[in-house]
Amino acid sequence: MSKKVGATALGLLPKGEAAKRSCDNFEKGESHHLCGTTSSYWFFVDYKGIKGYVPSACVEAVA
Repeated sequence: MSKKVGATALGLLPKGEAAKRSCDNFEKGESHHLCGTTSSYWFFVDYKGIKGYVPSACVEAVA
């Protein structure tokens, strides 16, 4: 698992789907300009048992 834009994808998180994460599990990694924002932070997520990193700018909190 890598916090890089060019890393090998472990899977695809479909738009509108939710993945488990907590607000305090973000880590600094490669800088990216995605989803309209530039950031170096990535969230560790668990989606249907697949665990990996997602650029923080592309994550939306849901209730």
